[in-house]
Amino acid sequence: MVEHGKEERLDPTQVSKSTPAAKSGSVVSASYTLGDHPDVHAATHEEGFSMGDHEPEALADQRFDETPPPSSGPHGSSSKLAWVVAVLALAAAAFAGVQLYWPARQKLAAANDQLQTMSKDASNLQDQVKQLTAENDDLRSAKDKLTQEVSKKDDALNELTKTQDELSRSLQDEIKRGEVLISQVKGKLVVDVADKILFDSGEAKLNPQGQDVLKKVGTTLLDAQDKVIQVAGHTDNVPIAPKLLDKFPTNWELSTARATEVVRFLQEQAKIPGKRLIASGFAEYKPATSNATKNGRKRNRRIELILLPKEIRGK
Repeated sequence: MVEHGKEERLDPTQVSKSTPAAKSGSVVSASYTLGDHPDVHAATHEEGFSMGDHEPEALADQRFDETPPPSSGPHGSSSKLAWVVAVLALAAAAFAGVQLYWPARQKLAAANDQLQTMSKDASNLQDQVKQLTAENDDLRSAKDKLTQEVSKKDDALNELTKTQDELSRSLQDEIKRGEVLISQVKGKLVVDVADKILFDSGEAKLNPQGQDVLKKVGTTLLDAQDKVIQVAGHTDNVPIAPKLLDKFPTNWELSTARATEVVRFLQEQAKIPGKRLIASGFAEYKPATSNATKNGRKRNRRIELILLPKEIRGK
């Protein structure tokens, strides 16, 4: 309060402490604070005094002391936390990526290995298919060839059976008497004629009965054009009688001479081409049975007419 005619000055420290601004730590100039009071405003106006021009040291010290220390604040802490979270997230993502990458890489490598193995297996299978195809073709060719051979053999067997039947019919009397035996041996037709109906004892010239038999045989064999006829002479093991040694020193000469006589007859009388005829003598070295008995020796003295494939003589 200012009495009339007197100046009333206020203590700046009191003004500073009493004002709300001072309590809150803010700095307010003395002219503004005191200016609210009309008497103080008038006095200060007259004297030109301003608290802002002369700030007390205590107020300045107080202002300095009450300045709040720097603080990071909530925004700074949040930024650090976000950065840490981001780093952890990236680390977790990288770890998860590694955990997924290595198994996937291993699976891919295994799949590549399996693919290579399958490709190699496929190549091997293709080679096997080619080989099996070639073998199948060979087998098919062999089968066709075998089929043809079997067919030829069947045809030949049928022809042989037909010839045998014809001979059996024409020589049925001789067969009944046991003078002629017709059989198939290993695919060959054999006409076994006893020597007594063809030759007299110790002779190599056909007798009339023998000629009649050979005419029947020749007629049938002439039609077997795909066969060669081997005429084989056989004897027993009895040596040649002394009176015949001049003509037949051994059974070789006797057996061969008789076979040659039959071949000539078949060629000349039955008109069988000579290229289809073979004469051979075996003496006593290919017996039909044992020579120990009379009947056995009788059985071994014979002429065989054997039908052979014509390929045996070549073209």
